[in-house]
Amino acid sequence: MTAAARLDARATVELAHAVVADAAAVAGVPFLVLKGLGAQHHGLQDRHRVPADVDVLVPPRGVPVMTAELERRGWRRRPADADDVTFSRHSVTLFRSGWSCDLDVHDRFPGFGTDTDAVFARLWRTRCTLVVAGASVPVPDLPEAVLVQALHCLRSITVPRHAEEYAHLVERTAGDGTPALLAPTVLDAARALGAVPAARPFLTDAFGIELDDWGVPDLRWRLLTAASSPHARRLLALVEAPWRERLRVVRVALLPPRETLEKRGLGGLDRLGLLAAYARRLWRGVRFLPSAAREARRARDRG
Repeated sequence: MTAAARLDARATVELAHAVVADAAAVAGVPFLVLKGLGAQHHGLQDRHRVPADVDVLVPPRGVPVMTAELERRGWRRRPADADDVTFSRHSVTLFRSGWSCDLDVHDRFPGFGTDTDAVFARLWRTRCTLVVAGASVPVPDLPEAVLVQALHCLRSITVPRHAEEYAHLVERTAGDGTPALLAPTVLDAARALGAVPAARPFLTDAFGIELDDWGVPDLRWRLLTAASSPHARRLLALVEAPWRERLRVVRVALLPPRETLEKRGLGGLDRLGLLAAYARRLWRGVRFLPSAAREARRARDRG
């Protein structure tokens, strides 16, 4: 039994923060921990809730170095879906046997702008520091943490827990006269981070902000939030993608690589089993096509 396995869930999460801090120091990679304990520090999330993972943001060029150092320490990558048009990857997830939390190493955060270097530079410049399990852990400052939490909730607002967290966040930021102090700094951060289009519902709900031009969220954000079913999201990806990308969207949807099927618990397939898995996938696609088309149409009309 590992030391982490003998600890309760919160202690394991705190220890994971220390592991990340030490790995980053050895790798020479700057990092910030998003959500989780940082959000709790700012009063944006229930302090009694134990995070399920540790979300780490590093500059894009630092992802391979950081993940390699964590793998050297016994952490392993979770298989990722190859369908990165419909389910765009923004992090590498690592796990370790006996640990109750994952490590998600991000090169971007959904809802922030596409200039990932500028996004990280802003978050790094305005960071504050927590001491967790004896380690110094940089986290976003309050205005940026508010946006991180808001976008995290908005990305899957139909999930009851995220809807509750969103309501708490709006109440926390809109209560006790806070908007007069916080609204300008959050709006400034949203502009600097390219988050204004995606954060529009929160900026309106919490602060009553109205802008002449909100801009349009990027395709990644629209695909993450517009439709709940994967089939509808694939149809949206097909419609939204440039013509040269559409064939790849169809190919990956119908004939994903073996790794995608293994991610869904279908590892160890022989050739016949693999063909059967592809046939079942095609049948599910045909079966759900009408409802997916209706959902995709409604989502596109809303967008």
